[in-house]
Amino acid sequence: MEKKSLEYIRACATNIEGILPHNLPDFCMSELSSEAEKIKERVDEDGVAEGFVNIVMLINGYRGKTSMEHDDIIKDLEIYVKIFSLERLKRLGFVKKYEEPTIDNIFDESREFDVVIDKSGRI
Repeated sequence: MEKKSLEYIRACATNIEGILPHNLPDFCMSELSSEAEKIKERVDEDGVAEGFVNIVMLINGYRGKTSMEHDDIIKDLEIYVKIFSLERLKRLGFVKKYEEPTIDNIFDESREFDVVIDKSGRI
């Protein structure tokens, strides 16, 4: 799917917790992975971050934010994509575990957590 509409994102989860990276089904992770790469590479295409922007807006809406400044959306988008990428590494076997975010703390810039890397070299 090229465009990640709200309907598609809602299909990935049955509740708001379901759109946290560690709760996304594999098919959603797969679909959003190419979008994440384009965001990290700063590809400038229409709709390149549509799925992630929709996720960020859904989470913030759930948290009571009815409007957001552009800079705040970008900040939250960058945080979400970083955590999404960490979850991808976990599913690939490079990361053993990390403290998974909650709806309440996912966009907390001061949140610190440990990441345990798989040093065995096995995948």
